[in-house]
Amino acid sequence: MARPFVDALLGASGAAERGALLREGKALRGDEPAAAFEEWFTETADSLVTGRFRRSKETGLKAALRRLFAESGEPVQISALSGEAGVTRLTVVKLVESVTAAGIMHMNVAFHGGHAKELTQFQYPYLLDPGIVTAARASLGLEPLSDGLLWEHAAVAVLRVLRREPLCYWHERNYLRIPCVCPADGGRVHAFVLGTDTNAFDPEPFRAIRVLHPIGGNYFLVPENTGPSETEAFGLPVRIVTPADIASL
Repeated sequence: MARPFVDALLGASGAAERGALLREGKALRGDEPAAAFEEWFTETADSLVTGRFRRSKETGLKAALRRLFAESGEPVQISALSGEAGVTRLTVVKLVESVTAAGIMHMNVAFHGGHAKELTQFQYPYLLDPGIVTAARASLGLEPLSDGLLWEHAAVAVLRVLRREPLCYWHERNYLRIPCVCPADGGRVHAFVLGTDTNAFDPEPFRAIRVLHPIGGNYFLVPENTGPSETEAFGLPVRIVTPADIASL
């Protein structure tokens, strides 16, 4: 599901086309997002749940799946989700594994380098086509996501498709969170701080992660860059990159 969206994002010309793509995505078709989502959800839930789990668990699992989709990009705890669905934690883990193996969702888990300051209790589900998130929320009468959160979904999809390393998030006790980090060989941790434009640059997350993990590339990922290709954060070089730059990093 991510590849068609990423290809379309790479080919988008201008902010208007890119913004429409973030809201509408590529996976759903139809003029009514909520109806399109309900049809897609029914087919997806049946393929992922029906016949794979005990019949007594199907209703709870489909409810858990709907919550994961509607709350895409928000923190979840698997134990809490299993309690709400009335099924075991292991069953929800198996459901998540099925959804991620199908290429529908990426479950972003915490990168933990062994430091007490790092938080790990949450996971962040991301549908790999932001248009489905918009439609899912419309079907439940929820407010649409902000441009920043839609861009966060797009960034996750781009990094999943175009990078070889695992994709995680990083969180520390001072509530600084980097949505996208890629651990690599040799103790390197590549950090991708996200912004909807270059004016949104915040150097503080780079300082926080480099105190604990000094080695790795520092990247500020934006939809479009018409300015310099590099800046700095507390003396650290930071490359300003767009989705088109990711594959060549």
